[in-house]
Amino acid sequence: MNTNRSRTERWRECLNQIRDRGGSLEISVDLADTQSTANLVWRVRLMEINDDRLVLEQPVALGQTMRIEPGLRLVVAMSIGQNRWMFRTMSVSSPAGDLRGHLHIASPTLVERCQRRDFYRATTAGFSLPLVQGWKLLDPQTAVAAEVASRIPFEDANVSVRTPGRGLESPIALMPDVAGAFQGQLVNVGGGGAGLLVPPASRPSFDSSGRYWLRMSLGSDMPGPLAVTARCVHQHLDSTQNLHLGFAFDFTQHADHREFIIRQITGYVERVTGMQRNLQAG
Repeated sequence: MNTNRSRTERWRECLNQIRDRGGSLEISVDLADTQSTANLVWRVRLMEINDDRLVLEQPVALGQTMRIEPGLRLVVAMSIGQNRWMFRTMSVSSPAGDLRGHLHIASPTLVERCQRRDFYRATTAGFSLPLVQGWKLLDPQTAVAAEVASRIPFEDANVSVRTPGRGLESPIALMPDVAGAFQGQLVNVGGGGAGLLVPPASRPSFDSSGRYWLRMSLGSDMPGPLAVTARCVHQHLDSTQNLHLGFAFDFTQHADHREFIIRQITGYVERVTGMQRNLQAG
């Protein structure tokens, strides 16, 4: 058996390893044929592997569970070391009597190994990751007014996204007191924050202390980027010199902003799932 075929067929073994180690898969709503341009990706724990399905935790953002209803098309990725696979699947109904509220997805029938040069894309599936800008906050208190100003396009649209924005090209109404800028991609969101990938060309001499101000562009159908204060809680360089950053959102200076961020994330998920269901119904 040649090496490429051997690595491709190892995905079943790796899936078992992920389960045994209490590891996670990365999932996102499949955006194929929808008008949305960016995937929100969640890391969710793999609980069980059955003959016809995988059982996962439900995705969560800032403590808010994102319920994935049966019949939704999903893109899923799994990784062990430098080996990574992606596949398309669908959420399915929970078996009768299962009251745990877990996410059930159909077991994959076709799994494709990702290329090293693009860790988030295979030829038949992939994640279109949102772009993120970040700055080191010199005075965290100045971020409060900047976060309030960033909400104006959303409030003008009554949170229904009537007027699409221009992503990170949208003008910044008010900047906090910051220094040093970097740009990366939003690789996942979780219970209290987000994971970012910063490529070598954009990687600064990164100082993980203190707080940062982040602008996250969830796609062209949003009226503007989401702005939030965050603390860097971990970082590491991979073999290709990409910098992986884990941020915890920080609402200590601006507690009301937490609910606004939750509303925008849940609203985004509702829109992309609604677009997919409309396509299925048509």
